[in-house]
Amino acid sequence: MRRFLALIAVALLALGGPAFAAPRNLGGGSVNLVGVPEVGSVLIITGAPATASCQMLRNGSPISGATSCSSYTVVSGDAGTTLSLRVITAGAPAYAALTISGTPSATGNVGTAYSFTPTSTGGAGTNVFAQTGSLPAGLSFNASTGALTGTPTTIGTSTGLDISVTDALGVTAALTPFSIAIATALTGPTGLDFSQAVNSGYLTAF
Repeated sequence: MRRFLALIAVALLALGGPAFAAPRNLGGGSVNLVGVPEVGSVLIITGAPATASCQMLRNGSPISGATSCSSYTVVSGDAGTTLSLRVITAGAPAYAALTISGTPSATGNVGTAYSFTPTSTGGAGTNVFAQTGSLPAGLSFNASTGALTGTPTTIGTSTGLDISVTDALGVTAALTPFSIAIATALTGPTGLDFSQAVNSGYLTAF
């Protein structure tokens, strides 16, 4: 069984180059990326075990063909992204694939509580949620649980919303983008008081 040993990255920034995540090494080894993160430059990978396999990631997703444990050449598609390296060996803990699921309600009403919490499984270490897009006024996001909760205060539609989850290895999974349309407050029928004087001429004694 292939298992995750570590995910590490170089904390370097360069004009026009990609951003790099903070250095991490979950496997306790000494794997490193060395080099300047600029398009066209070569990052040298050192310290990977001879039996390991490697995978470069761009924004948490595997880069096709980038499986060398010795070096990686930064390409134009890396500009403005986060690069990281996943090292895989047979001697480290195994982790289930990271997933996130759930379908937020597409509608809500002013003054009525709204709540949605996605379901996430798998991943290495502690999972952290993130939300993109402008939420309807009155709703808030919880980065620990991925929940959207609150009571809408304004009519309108928020589009391009999304919720993602990232594990300690930098692997990311996301929901399908969604929208939330907030309508006017719900109203019920109005009750009317009714009174009528009783005409004694219609009363019958028993």
